[in-house]
Amino acid sequence: MAQALARARAAVDRAAHWVPAPVRELLSTHLDTWDGTPPGISRAWLDAPLTALPPASHPAARLTLLTALAPHQVTGADVTAFRAHHPTDRELIDLTSWAALTTAVTLTARLAAPPRA
Repeated sequence: MAQALARARAAVDRAAHWVPAPVRELLSTHLDTWDGTPPGISRAWLDAPLTALPPASHPAARLTLLTALAPHQVTGADVTAFRAHHPTDRELIDLTSWAALTTAVTLTARLAAPPRA
């Protein structure tokens, strides 16, 4: 099972190689400090992380964070804004698959790790 998951993760990472480094770093940084608590019903939590990025990266970063932390909050407008810069279905699937799998792997690693002293 572990080998299959490792191969799946490698395939998703290869497919999403085009995701901009600032977007990747944003998700990594956010996951490092996230305790797994749902962000809440408001989408105001997205505002602060996006300010550190150039405006052209906002649609991809927004969709990444939403997919990773609150997929139920993704709207058609989020997808439309992303598609303005990345029009193909493949890019949409690459980004969302990468964000979801990155989150799952990060949280699973925390569950498997011994408690901190």
